[in-house]
Amino acid sequence: MKKLVIVLVSIAILSLLAVTFQSSKEEDQTIKFTPEPTTTTVPALIVEPVVEVVAPEIVPPPAPAPVALAVVAPRHIHRKAVRHKRPVTKRRAAQPRSGASGSVWDRLAQCESGGNWGISTGNGYSGGVQFSDATWRSVGGSGKASNASKDEQIARAKALQARSGWGQWPACSRRLGLR
Repeated sequence: MKKLVIVLVSIAILSLLAVTFQSSKEEDQTIKFTPEPTTTTVPALIVEPVVEVVAPEIVPPPAPAPVALAVVAPRHIHRKAVRHKRPVTKRRAAQPRSGASGSVWDRLAQCESGGNWGISTGNGYSGGVQFSDATWRSVGGSGKASNASKDEQIARAKALQARSGWGQWPACSRRLGLR
């Protein structure tokens, strides 16, 4: 109600102060304000009964049903608890046999060079068990290992293994269980 009265009074005051703008023809283009006398009648206030609007009650949603929680151990702890240790068994190093097919040297050559005794790929190693040129000469070989026979390569490989062990073929000797 107070707001309505304030609005009506404000309208009345503004209508009393109505102004007209006249622009002069002067060079500086100034604007003159001259109030214009007016008579205004203020309308009678009409009072209407106020209807009270009541907002509906806001009902909160029902609480969620309780959830049963299970305590689960972290995965790494669970794995350790279930893991069984395997018995430790020592591998026996395979003893080199003769140059017959299926021998330790054939298996080593299969791992090192795909079983190709005459291979020379230009990577510095050649032959079935991949001799470097310097190692091939150090065990009495001449030329390149890839040009020697399978039996000669096996004989030189046996000499190298007796002198230095299976470590001369680290990846394949480990894969074959030779060390």
